[in-house]
Amino acid sequence: MKVKIMSDDGALEGWFIALCTTAIVYILLILGFFFSSIAEAWKVMGGYVSTIYPLSFGTWLAYKAAKAIGGA
Repeated sequence: MKVKIMSDDGALEGWFIALCTTAIVYILLILGFFFSSIAEAWKVMGGYVSTIYPLSFGTWLAYKAAKAIGGA
């Protein structure tokens, strides 16, 4: 089975974008243990991150549900 990063219409697949985003966040979290400036930035934006992730996951679930109901 071939893994598709680009969809048939030329857009990046959602799983690939989610993988890249998650990797970036985890890398920044790990760097925060070693660099105080990154740790301070996490303190400032922590509330935003804890809101954005559930909202993006909820949006993805709603899309999948609408797609399943619509039969597309």
